[in-house]
Amino acid sequence: MKIYKLVSVFVILISLSLISCGQQVKESSFFANFIFDCVYNQDKQEYVADLLFDSNYLSDDFNQIEIPSNLVAGDELKIKHTGDFIVAESYPGILYLDGELISYSFVLTDIIGIHVDDSYITKDVLSAYVLNNENVILNDDGEFISLDEYQGHDIFLSVDKSKEETCPDGAWCTPQLRYIAGLYAYKPR
Repeated sequence: MKIYKLVSVFVILISLSLISCGQQVKESSFFANFIFDCVYNQDKQEYVADLLFDSNYLSDDFNQIEIPSNLVAGDELKIKHTGDFIVAESYPGILYLDGELISYSFVLTDIIGIHVDDSYITKDVLSAYVLNNENVILNDDGEFISLDEYQGHDIFLSVDKSKEETCPDGAWCTPQLRYIAGLYAYKPR
């Protein structure tokens, strides 16, 4: 019986030491956002918007991630991984993973459509929202103009859920401002 207890304790200690040596699985989130001053279209002689994750390109460490074609600013990339992220200190940055990518998923944000009959969409029309930028994406190629130049009656807003505060269950909370990650002259999805 004494040997059985000793062997049991030994097996437990070995099991615990093996568990502690393994890499811990972590969860991280990155939100899609636009940058406007890095990608230059030679044919059109203008800058175009580029959709990145927290202002970072994904390195080859993320090659297995299939990015949906209908991704918009404010969408969330959730990653389960081991190890840590390294970001190249440049603008825009490059995100590297010093570990293993276990799994990933995308959480799509909300799209809000606004129509105005008697005027164009202006900053005043959007004053109930907090805008991450004041550029309107015109098409899937990333062409954009400033909101001041936009002469449209319709606009679509993609919500920046990374900045939203949630109200705890059972609490009474005041209405929160909606944060907007992207402005679109067309319905992006």
